[in-house]
Amino acid sequence: MKKSKKNSKKNNRYIKATDSKKQRAVKFFDRCAALLLAVIIASLLVCFGKEYELSRPSVHGPALWFLHLAAWPLLFLPGAINNLSWAHNTAVMKYLIDGNPALLLAILACLLLGIFYILFRRYGLSWFGPSGLRSAGHFMLIFACWGIFQLAISAVIILKDTNTLIPFHPVKNDQVKTEAATDKK
Repeated sequence: MKKSKKNSKKNNRYIKATDSKKQRAVKFFDRCAALLLAVIIASLLVCFGKEYELSRPSVHGPALWFLHLAAWPLLFLPGAINNLSWAHNTAVMKYLIDGNPALLLAILACLLLGIFYILFRRYGLSWFGPSGLRSAGHFMLIFACWGIFQLAISAVIILKDTNTLIPFHPVKNDQVKTEAATDKK
């Protein structure tokens, strides 16, 4: 009885089993894309439902700046859709542009990441080889680390605004205890 094999050459997913350098480059690129997607989603969770105000300090400001930069190349799309169609008066566009702009920025950032992922995943090995695909993964990793840094800044701002960092500061901790004692009297 003859075993049948699926020929992956026809499906254009063929990498020789002995060529682990290509496989490692593809896996590294996939992990970097997944990390960047996770950072975009985490930034959306921080900014969801918040106002779009970049001119004054806010708790969600650093995460919003990350989403803004991640979606920057595609920011013309909502305006083009509004001007070229009748979508400008719909409830969806009013919600995305006025009500929750962070959601629109996250959608555009995910769309750009998807285009980049599909383009480089499909043609990256043939155009640039494994080292080029690894370089693209490193650029995504740098961008994801910058997003993680922005989320950490947002977390510190949240902790500072809720006075959660006071127990770690001995002078302020003593002041809070004495103020609490005087308030009880």
